[in-house]
Amino acid sequence: MLSSAASSVALLDGGAPFDVVFCDLMMPEMTGMDFSDWVTAHHPALCKRVLFITGGAVSTRSQEFIERMADQVVDKPFDCSSIAARVAKILESFGAAGKSAC
Repeated sequence: MLSSAASSVALLDGGAPFDVVFCDLMMPEMTGMDFSDWVTAHHPALCKRVLFITGGAVSTRSQEFIERMADQVVDKPFDCSSIAARVAKILESFGAAGKSAC
């Protein structure tokens, strides 16, 4: 697990392959919404492979993002079986080899 959006950005720009990315909406340095914008601009093939984790919307922007990206948002608290099902669906959709990384 990476500790910052900046380290994730560096890995992605360095060519590290990811089948699934988990991203909290509220993080220091870069919000999950900003990360989504960055992924869209720099690695558009990864856009549908990002699951956003949230404990609740705290701004109009985050609420609008959650509504727009509802199929990629996981609310806290969550259980392992629901996460496993979401990851499996993503991997199946993209024909990934059954591996995932965060």
